[in-house]
Amino acid sequence: ILCSYYFFSLFAQLKQSVAQGPQRLEEAFLRHEKTDEEIFDANEERDRKQINEELGINVPKLIYKPEGMTYESYAIDDKIQRAKMQYLTKDQKCYYIYMNKKAVDTREVMEIDGKVIAQHLLNVEYLEKGVKVEQMEEENGRSLYKADFYYDDVYYLLIGEMEKEEFDEIIKKMIF
Repeated sequence: ILCSYYFFSLFAQLKQSVAQGPQRLEEAFLRHEKTDEEIFDANEERDRKQINEELGINVPKLIYKPEGMTYESYAIDDKIQRAKMQYLTKDQKCYYIYMNKKAVDTREVMEIDGKVIAQHLLNVEYLEKGVKVEQMEEENGRSLYKADFYYDDVYYLLIGEMEKEEFDEIIKKMIF
């Protein structure tokens, strides 16, 4: 639908610009050029809404993203009321947000394979409490960060292979 609207709008402006000459035609194309970032943002927003509509989960919006980090995809499992959003860093490393509405009833927590090599408490204003962030090392030597918390009766788990400061900044600047 977004694509259809975009092309319809572009076509209408092009039709009008053709009548006004070649310079106006070029200006119309330039006005409608979308950057990759704008397209990814539109897809992310659409998918956030889809998760909210299907599961009733408030999906966090990432106000801060490290340079080069882009939104990739999402998955929903409506039977167990769980959703996952995936992002990719400029180094092709993954960042995930898992959300589970049913986890509140069962108090189930997702465990990550590996050992905790460091942890710290991150003060997060919108949660009005601290969030424990753990640095994990997997058997293959890969290091990643993990944080989980409950917000508005939903369990959130964030996992990313990135620098500590970037991971913390993403969490601090999320909005619901």
